[in-house]
Amino acid sequence: MSEQQPPPVHHSRFPRLRERLPEILLEAFSVLVAVLLAFAVEEWRDDRELAQRADEARVAIVAEIARNERELAGVQQDLQTTLEALENAAKATREGNPPDGLSLNVEVALLSSAAWKTALATDSSRRLDYAWMLQVSELYELQELYVRAQWQVVQKTATFGSRRDAPVEEVLAEVLGDFRLLNTLYQGLGESYRTTPR
Repeated sequence: MSEQQPPPVHHSRFPRLRERLPEILLEAFSVLVAVLLAFAVEEWRDDRELAQRADEARVAIVAEIARNERELAGVQQDLQTTLEALENAAKATREGNPPDGLSLNVEVALLSSAAWKTALATDSSRRLDYAWMLQVSELYELQELYVRAQWQVVQKTATFGSRRDAPVEEVLAEVLGDFRLLNTLYQGLGESYRTTPR
């Protein structure tokens, strides 16, 4: 009769693992919570920084609009005087009595869009109020049109200034329409500066 062998005893290679398993799981959970908290704090900081930069961008844009409004107001008298002289000259020419010469003065309004462009180039613009951004965007588009028209008038005026023999009729035909457009844009831009919410 063969001897019966006792059943094999299974010895755990990690005898204390079962005892320490709750402690290990608790430590792993604590590490996970700490990592998640660190991510949340970092995201909260980033969010705060973004909100602060958006506030700074809005303050800078509002200040830029106010400066541009004052700068534009500074050229009003010159623009009105020159346009009136051109209109009078055009009327006199139509009546067969053209003036001997014209004095064309163009005072340039140096309008900035640096704060606006900087806000658009950074993440700050994403945090600004959409309706406000839309109004400000329209204002800056109108401002760009005014700046272009202004430089066109400057270029034409400079061209005629170098041609002393240019007849008044030719100057009027070339310049009056540009000054009228500039004045229309001036009125629209001034109104836009006044009505854009700050």
